[in-house]
Amino acid sequence: MSESGFSRLSDDVVLNIFFKLEDDPRNWARLACVSTKFSSLIRNVCCKSKCSQTIPSVVNDLLSTSASPSAVPPGGWASLYKLAVCCPGLLQAGVLLENSDF
Repeated sequence: MSESGFSRLSDDVVLNIFFKLEDDPRNWARLACVSTKFSSLIRNVCCKSKCSQTIPSVVNDLLSTSASPSAVPPGGWASLYKLAVCCPGLLQAGVLLENSDF
């Protein structure tokens, strides 16, 4: 059985490519459908990074209630990212989207 080209790339290289496509949230959604490896990288690394950049106060509040620095918010990082992207009422609800480029 032959491996595909992307499966032989290290996670760092793949993530570097993914972060170049972060300007449109739909890009990551599409990539997550390609393979379980891509889906895992997007849900656990890309979404966490983007949430930490764009809504740091929310991330800090969620993680400060946990004893573990590697904690995951309820629903996971992808859910928090989707909420930040898709919920236009966050600002009116008092959630400050710092440095937002959504």
